[in-house]
Amino acid sequence: MGVICNMKKLINNLIEKAKRAGICSEWLSKIQLAASKDDLLKVYLTGVIWCSKNNLFSSEFVHQNFSPELLQKHGIYIDDNVLSNNARKIVLLGNCKAAIDVTNFGVSEIYITGNSEAEIEVSGHAFCMIRILENAKVKLQMKDVSTTVVLWYSGKLLEIEKDDTAKYRYIAKKE
Repeated sequence: MGVICNMKKLINNLIEKAKRAGICSEWLSKIQLAASKDDLLKVYLTGVIWCSKNNLFSSEFVHQNFSPELLQKHGIYIDDNVLSNNARKIVLLGNCKAAIDVTNFGVSEIYITGNSEAEIEVSGHAFCMIRILENAKVKLQMKDVSTTVVLWYSGKLLEIEKDDTAKYRYIAKKE
C-alpha cells in the first residue's frame, strides 16, 4: 500500500507543478495515467524540452524520486560520468560529464541540460540530433559521411570540428 500512496503523491505533486507551468490538457492526462515511475519517465522523454524550460523534472526532484538504475534504463543520467556508444536516446541532467560516440550507421538523440558537459563524436554514416539547453557545454566532432543537427536553446557549443564529408546543421531555438 505504501508504494501506491507514494506513487499517487508523486503524481499529484508533478500535476500541481505542471499546472502552474501551464501544461496542456493532453500532457496533463498522460501524467495522470502514469501507473509507475517507469511510465512517468516515458512521459518525460517525450517532453524533455518543455520540462527543462519549466523546471518540471529538476535535478532535486529527479534525485529524490528516481533510482539511478531506472534513469539509466531510459538513457537518463544525472550528476554522472557517462561513456556512451550508439545509444538511441540520452538525456544529461545536472552536472554530467560525458563522452558520447555515435558511429557505424548509429542514430542518436541527445539532450544536454543543466550544467552538463559533453564531448560528442559523430562518424561512420551516423545521424545525431543534439539539443543544448540551460548552461550545458558541448564539444562536437563530425567526420566520415555523418549528419548532425544541433538545436540550440541555450548553453554553449564550445567547439566544432568537421571534415568535408560530414553534414552539419545548426538551428538557434531562442524562444
